[in-house]
Amino acid sequence: MHLFRTDLSKLRTPIVIGEEPLLVDKELYRLPDGILEEVEKVVGLFDGLPFFLDETGNYDRDVSGFFLFAAADGARSTGTLQVYAEQINLWFRYLAAQGKDWRRASRDDVRAYYRVRRLNGGVSASTWNLGITAIARFYEWAAWEKLIPETPVPYKWKQILSGGEVRVARQAVAMLDRNVEKRVRFVTTEQFRVLVEGLRNLGGRRSRTSSRNIVLTKLLVQTGMRISEALQMRCGELPDPDHTQFAGLKSVSLRLRRETTKGNKSRAIRVPKQILREVHRYCEDERSIDVERRGDRDPSYVEPEEIWLNEEGDPLSRNAVEKLFARASALTGVDCTPHFLRHTFAIYTLSRLIQLMFNKVPQEKDNLDKQTYLRICEDPARKVQQLLGHAQLSTTYKYLDYINLHDRLTDLAVGEWSEDLGATEELLDQGEPT
Repeated sequence: MHLFRTDLSKLRTPIVIGEEPLLVDKELYRLPDGILEEVEKVVGLFDGLPFFLDETGNYDRDVSGFFLFAAADGARSTGTLQVYAEQINLWFRYLAAQGKDWRRASRDDVRAYYRVRRLNGGVSASTWNLGITAIARFYEWAAWEKLIPETPVPYKWKQILSGGEVRVARQAVAMLDRNVEKRVRFVTTEQFRVLVEGLRNLGGRRSRTSSRNIVLTKLLVQTGMRISEALQMRCGELPDPDHTQFAGLKSVSLRLRRETTKGNKSRAIRVPKQILREVHRYCEDERSIDVERRGDRDPSYVEPEEIWLNEEGDPLSRNAVEKLFARASALTGVDCTPHFLRHTFAIYTLSRLIQLMFNKVPQEKDNLDKQTYLRICEDPARKVQQLLGHAQLSTTYKYLDYINLHDRLTDLAVGEWSEDLGATEELLDQGEPT
């Protein structure tokens, strides 16, 4: 079994037969936009959708069908689907090493896999839980589709009273590891500066892509976007920060398309004007050079709509960015991933908003009653919830554990970040982003 990901951009490029581009009326032929829309809407394909090929190179309809189902069943985020696919692929590779097909897996195989991955392999509890959850959901779907008689994943069961009768109901996957450290990872201002310097000097020299890497990193930490959302931004969506409609503001509202967000819901974020200017400069300089060079080499090349491109002029992949951060972390000693920057934005923005609310309270700050304190925290938390796109406010509340209003170090950190993270005061004054 071999894992791949859908890239619909290839369908938008001119058709090539052998090494010769297909010409119609002496012009390069491309599939009409209407056909591409049908492929996306009717078939359900979209960029980043995982699929599997079997050992003969044929499309595995059974396994790949799970990802089409999951995408339609609330897991539209390409990041979630790709994580599912990677974990299921690891399971398939383990079974193949045992000479087994996934359809013949037993509970003993799942237990042995736990010993190999968790006990002997040393993966963290959270990584194991992620993997077994993906495997369990895959087998639940396969059993529902009657591809297998029953799931090999063991479950916990409990007795419940229903309609006056005692029944046995399935509760949860039995092999979830409860020893999970629920710690939010983020970076300090000094760590961020060190990381940026590492990105600037990857490979021991100033890389031609350093401008792109740094601007993308600043965008992530100053907006709280997921990396998947940032990589799907399009050039035509960038507002002009110096337009008269934004006069007097320090940040600009930008609406993310629903198909790019987790949960498939459009939302507005705020982007500091300075970052927007840097993104525009990247598009005008480094990006335009990559596009021009690719066009000179390949007459059939079509410039992608996406903002962030690699040196070949193709859309930058999530995997490439994660590898970039891994290299910068190894070079600088600052452990950071793109998602850490999302946490960083949440913690410091929430800290700043709460302090702004805190300063408006006309009473002794050291003698706040519980209700007043909760009111102070709730409004900023809701604003951060809207910016991050959290479905539940409780998800945003976890960041409160990392805020200590009476810690001088936190005060200094918030002060340092306040300029870089844009005008948090505007969030309080303008209400919900539009």
